[in-house]
Amino acid sequence: MTPHAGPQASPPLNSPATPQSSAPRPSAPGSALRPLLIDVAVPLVLYYVLNKGAHLNTVDSLVLSGAVPAVRTVYGLVRDRRVNGLALLMLVVTLVGAAISLISGDARLMLAKESLGTGLIGGSILVSAFTSQPLMASAMRPFMTKGKPEREAAWEHLRATEPRFRAGITRTTQLWGAGLLADCVLRVVGAYTLPVHTMVWMSTVILVGAIAVLMLGTGKTSDEAEKLLEAEVARRQDTA
Repeated sequence: MTPHAGPQASPPLNSPATPQSSAPRPSAPGSALRPLLIDVAVPLVLYYVLNKGAHLNTVDSLVLSGAVPAVRTVYGLVRDRRVNGLALLMLVVTLVGAAISLISGDARLMLAKESLGTGLIGGSILVSAFTSQPLMASAMRPFMTKGKPEREAAWEHLRATEPRFRAGITRTTQLWGAGLLADCVLRVVGAYTLPVHTMVWMSTVILVGAIAVLMLGTGKTSDEAEKLLEAEVARRQDTA
């Protein structure tokens, strides 16, 4: 995910420290959505430039355009000096998929690989929902805390003490895991039933559409958690 900007609050003594507490957090939703734009829009434009403009074959165009999110992921790992499980998973999927596609020379396999990568990520997110560290917690946190110290402290306190707050994060994680798995199925079917040039842009449409639906659903699944956070912030302000 993206690094987060803003001042940090030390976690309460009764809550465990997390790796995110030492990383800057974004102050606006645009910072969190920037990687999505880079990973979706830039590779799509680059594919058509290479395929139509430079007249490279379909497989080479797909492989080269897919290098953009891979390079961004490596840069993020080096810059943050820590391993982000989701970023590492995306990098492995990209590298393995590119190798398979180059060996097979099958453009449809390349498209299916991208979809299977989303499915692998979705499966990992879904599995994490049944652990103490659901992966969507790191994605929800900057939106809910807005990088403000008092909201960061409230988040840490609720994660450690409030089952209903944790349940909201778990429901959101389950939603995203299941949604990305469904996206995977749709795009794999499309990769082997639609023309390749159609599926190059259709795959992006399906992915963006799935993310839009999931973001709307997140508003429902995280509603109680947001209300609990607001109440905790208000309580702390009253007692300050």
